[in-house]
Amino acid sequence: MKTLYLHIGSHKTGTTSIQQSLVQHRNILNAQNIAFCTIKPDGTNNDKGTVHQWINLKPFIEEQKSATIDNPTAFASALGSHDESTVIASSENFSFIGDESVVEELFESLSRHFEQIKIVIYIRRQDKHAVSHHQEGAKSQWNAEIGYFKGVKALPTLEKSNFDYLNYEKKIGLWAKYF
Repeated sequence: MKTLYLHIGSHKTGTTSIQQSLVQHRNILNAQNIAFCTIKPDGTNNDKGTVHQWINLKPFIEEQKSATIDNPTAFASALGSHDESTVIASSENFSFIGDESVVEELFESLSRHFEQIKIVIYIRRQDKHAVSHHQEGAKSQWNAEIGYFKGVKALPTLEKSNFDYLNYEKKIGLWAKYF
């Protein structure tokens, strides 16, 4: 049975450390028949340990809408192409997906390649999560965080879209409905 562990975030919960550790120990994982997939749409590997490049953040950044997955069929095929019986893929940018049709299409695409799919998500108290996101955006001027939390201020400006992003019950429920 082929199994996928899809780590979907969320942001600001140690995801970068998890990804770096998986990259650092890739050989140990491979020896145990586990693939850590970091493939990009162009077929090269992401040295940072993510599958970020498959996730289109443009609707999220520009319109405060759900992120999407560019070509979920190709993404699922790339993950399924590994010979190992277990595959791990990680991107906290999955946390920006809030549209049920995107999650459903991803599920249908992945189910063609994996008999078992497990979603892994870490969460953080929402107030601390929002402030940490905002602080990160202020440090790096990263567009998604600047756009999402409306500029660089002492505290983030909260709007409906922020509450949707931080609504863990809704977010986890959306993924649990299909996975």
